[in-house]
Amino acid sequence: MKFLASDIERHDWSSLGFARFQREYLNALRPVVISGALSRCSASKTWTPDYFRRQHGSRMVSVDKRQWRLDDLIDRIETSTPDNPAPYLRNQLIPTWAPELLNELDPMPECTGGNWLASRIFPSRQPMTFVELYIGGAGARFPVLHYDYLHTHAFLMQFHGEKEYIALAPDQARHLYPREGSAANKSQIEDLDHVDPVRYPLFDQAQALRFKLRPGETL
Repeated sequence: MKFLASDIERHDWSSLGFARFQREYLNALRPVVISGALSRCSASKTWTPDYFRRQHGSRMVSVDKRQWRLDDLIDRIETSTPDNPAPYLRNQLIPTWAPELLNELDPMPECTGGNWLASRIFPSRQPMTFVELYIGGAGARFPVLHYDYLHTHAFLMQFHGEKEYIALAPDQARHLYPREGSAANKSQIEDLDHVDPVRYPLFDQAQALRFKLRPGETL
């Protein structure tokens, strides 16, 4: 995999605005990092590991089929290292796990507006929009290279610490060996740092962005 020389584009929301964001990034399927979009929600000031330990530490979460008290998991995450990574809490659905947290995300960043999945034109018995919590430490990583189901947009908001991302444009999919059937949104390649060149010879031609998301930023 080759990483492009230029970093991901970054803008402050006050100078970008929704019309330009929609035209240059949303409709164009180009990733962008936005600063200043989280400042109005209280979570931007309060969501830290210690906050979740104090306010929600007794709640139970599941990581890779193991149950944890959240405070115990956070203790482990704070000692995480690249050589000994802690379990990575991911895809934790806030509306069912701790719905009161939704108030702390209000108002959501303006760039997330205009959600057609919430329209009455597309009735569904289950919500089609997912608000999820991720808490991880040094060395933790999402388990698989993927794109989201239904080709929907994702808005990733960083409240504490830094998180590194690897992002590839849709035209790079042919280098990533997608799986088949219902798992076609996932790559067969399990470890991007140790790829078998014989089994996956096209991977070396893939071009990607590698960047970090910092506190207060939205991807």
